[in-house]
Amino acid sequence: MTRPTITEFENLIEADRKQYFSCLQTTLALLNGIPTSDEVQSQMTVLHNKGVTFFNLFERSIDEYGLPYFELNRDTKNRKIEDAEGLVDVIINHWTTLRQLSEKFSVNCPTPSTSAYSSVQRLLNYFEKEKSNELRNKFMAAKLPTKGFDNKAKFSGWKIGGRNLTVTQIAVGLVFTIVTGLLIFKYDILTGMQYMFCRIVFVTGITLIGSALIEGTVNINWTIQKSLTIKAVGWIAIFLLLLYKNMPNAPTP
Repeated sequence: MTRPTITEFENLIEADRKQYFSCLQTTLALLNGIPTSDEVQSQMTVLHNKGVTFFNLFERSIDEYGLPYFELNRDTKNRKIEDAEGLVDVIINHWTTLRQLSEKFSVNCPTPSTSAYSSVQRLLNYFEKEKSNELRNKFMAAKLPTKGFDNKAKFSGWKIGGRNLTVTQIAVGLVFTIVTGLLIFKYDILTGMQYMFCRIVFVTGITLIGSALIEGTVNINWTIQKSLTIKAVGWIAIFLLLLYKNMPNAPTP
């Protein structure tokens, strides 16, 4: 099973966001018109379904970005927190619109579950402590659940490569690189096996240093043959790029 990268995940969220806001504009037009109750009820259902899809995917991303598979850097983390804060007003406006339509045209209005938006709330409660009370009050004023703010279960946070790991990576990478350099320049002629070993160790060293210092996610899609494509992310992508691109010729006796 191929898992999406953070970039691909964010693209999916953006696509759902655009669909939701397009549907919202269509729905808001009903407030200024004279549609039938059935038309209003049908459009409200469509809008709510679009909203649920968009909000749920956003919350899923919050939960899944903590998995080891995803390589979350500080820029992505900060942007995600900002997006979550901005989503609060979108959620509140969503329910305000539905309730206004329900009241004006006397149709049924959906209700949020008691745990709705808990992931967004836990995230904001964890990273935006100074604003959490203000944000919680917004949900309360809109008569929306605040379980994520109130529950004792805290957001687990995102792992972004601690300093100790970074220093260790760089140190080991430097050792690999220096040792390989000494071997290459000490021996004038390398056998095929020695050459392969030195290349792998050297590339591993550069990969460790690069993955510790590079901010962002490296992705490659490399088509070897028509029916064979390699897709790699993060340090594996760096390793493959260094190992197979601009490859030096093997030594000859």
